[in-house]
Amino acid sequence: MTSRSSADRPASNASANPATTTSSTPRSESRGFTWFAGVAAVLAALSVLSGVVMLILKWVGLHPWNGLTILPMVLLPVAFVLLMIALFLAARRRRSQ
Repeated sequence: MTSRSSADRPASNASANPATTTSSTPRSESRGFTWFAGVAAVLAALSVLSGVVMLILKWVGLHPWNGLTILPMVLLPVAFVLLMIALFLAARRRRSQ
C-alpha cells in the first residue's frame, strides 16, 4: 500500500469560499459573552466550594465563619444573573447572524 504525498491530495482553501469565512459579529460581543460566562463560572465555583467547606466544618463539629455562610447566599444569585446576561448576549449574537 502506497502513501499519498501532499502533492496528490487536493488543496483545501477555506478562504476561497466566502460561506466558510467567520461571521462578522463584533469582537466586543464575543469578549463580553466570554467575560460574563467566565466570571459567573468562577463565582458559582467559589459559592459551591464555600458551601462544601461549610458542610465539612459542620460535620467535623466546628462552627463555620459567618462570612463563609453568607458567601453562597450572595455569590450564587450573582452568578445566576451573570449567566442569564451571558445567555442573552449569546441569543442576541445568534439572532443577528
